[in-house]
Amino acid sequence: MNSHLLIIFAKKPEMGMVKTRLAKSIGDENALKVYLKLLEHTHQIADRVNASKKVYFNKVSSIDLLDYYKFQKEVQIGEDLGQKMRNAFLENFEFEKIVLIGSDCIELNEDIIEDAFLALDDHDCVLGPAKDGGYYLIGSRGERLLPVFNDKEWAVGTRQPCSSV
Repeated sequence: MNSHLLIIFAKKPEMGMVKTRLAKSIGDENALKVYLKLLEHTHQIADRVNASKKVYFNKVSSIDLLDYYKFQKEVQIGEDLGQKMRNAFLENFEFEKIVLIGSDCIELNEDIIEDAFLALDDHDCVLGPAKDGGYYLIGSRGERLLPVFNDKEWAVGTRQPCSSV
């Protein structure tokens, strides 16, 4: 077994439920097409990363929907994004290093993900900063990261495009 795990968080690609801010200007159908392209991009870059991979979908019914995701498929468990991420980390502490990404960052590439795993050699956690003050990547070695997910108000649909700065 590989000692590194890449977790990808993804939403079920449903019209009207993904890229909702974008949909206001281009319509639900085109927003869904954009999201499907982003899922494909994420799969392609993740496939080139030297790590085990798991995709955590937001709904059980989406697991069978995306056959091109050949990675292990799981369901996100929790009331909010913080709980879902925390639970995904907790379920996988048999791995030495874990990096979690979303599924809709076109600027993300395999070098950024590999660099995050390398940074975990010397640090307990890593963050990929987003332009809005949030993050597009979070990684951990061990359980030190878990308190980050507690008692936070998690915004829904307020993130700006990611940045690979």
